[in-house]
Amino acid sequence: MRGDFEGLLSDHLGHVTDGSRSGLLLQHGEHWMVPSGGLPSVTRAAWLNELGIPISVSAITPSMLRGARHVWLCGTGVGVVPVGRIAASGWTQCYEVCWPETQHPALIIPR
Repeated sequence: MRGDFEGLLSDHLGHVTDGSRSGLLLQHGEHWMVPSGGLPSVTRAAWLNELGIPISVSAITPSMLRGARHVWLCGTGVGVVPVGRIAASGWTQCYEVCWPETQHPALIIPR
């Protein structure tokens, strides 16, 4: 859709595997999750290492995305970008935008 920042990719089962050019990270309750089936993200790994938070690799369903507390996209050239809204076929979900608290140059959006 015009004006969207990223497209999410899914596998043949409908599980979200990653962004088309970035790594997906979500906080669902107190759990931090990355999707199974996607590519490793150096930026995501660096931020998670900085945070020192344990994560799980899971099959991410659309209902998990709808129930997420926070969602981020992580990638070279964009850093860690919070997601404010996801619009998919038949549903839209808004999230509280939570920028990473870091000064690490690889993790903040270039200005």
